[in-house]
Amino acid sequence: MAEFLLEIFGEEIPARMQKNAGAQLAQLAEGWLKEKKIEGAQVMSHVTPRRLVLVIQNLPIKQNDVSEEKKGPALGAPQQAIDGFLKANNLKSLDECELRDGGKAQYYFVNVLTPGKQMTELLAELPSHLIAQFNWP
Repeated sequence: MAEFLLEIFGEEIPARMQKNAGAQLAQLAEGWLKEKKIEGAQVMSHVTPRRLVLVIQNLPIKQNDVSEEKKGPALGAPQQAIDGFLKANNLKSLDECELRDGGKAQYYFVNVLTPGKQMTELLAELPSHLIAQFNWP
């Protein structure tokens, strides 16, 4: 498991704004983790009059791989639709797809595996995301 520490040093933060600033920083980080489908991490924030600190513990080394089933064109669909589906999913032919009943017609389905990114690559985006989304009253 990995840890992430972000310390933002700046002008003095008024006492009445410190608690909300820390909570907002943690909330933004939790939202980002959820958006990136990173589970099990613990987020904490700390505030001093001149610093905002974010600590994220129990980060996995990489994102989980995601397997997604995609529904393609129906059997007998125009060749243009089939070609678009194959190209969008990096397939060479319909032989790589499974033909199944989809209600009114038979459709082509494919399971697409998206490998997870390394955590170091993802965390490089986090500071700029937090700063861009942070809102001072």
